[in-house]
Amino acid sequence: MTVYALDRWAKRPKPIDARPLTLTLKTVPETVVRVDPAPDAGDPPGRSTRFAARHPVFRTEARLVGTVSGTVGGTAYSGDLSQK
Repeated sequence: MTVYALDRWAKRPKPIDARPLTLTLKTVPETVVRVDPAPDAGDPPGRSTRFAARHPVFRTEARLVGTVSGTVGGTAYSGDLSQK
């Protein structure tokens, strides 16, 4: 699974601190996945616009819904995520 960091208008990639994000999926039981930085070639050192994770839950046919969260510049952020 790949997560991209975008600007406030969700139009362009925005490099953020290259620290892992957390994906919490609303499964039974709840599934928590670490999403690691996977910088694109043009990302500045120590920053990333792309984050990736592998987990068996991604192999299921179920539509996945959850929250992705992380800290950028000392501020905690989170957002809803739903698989299309």
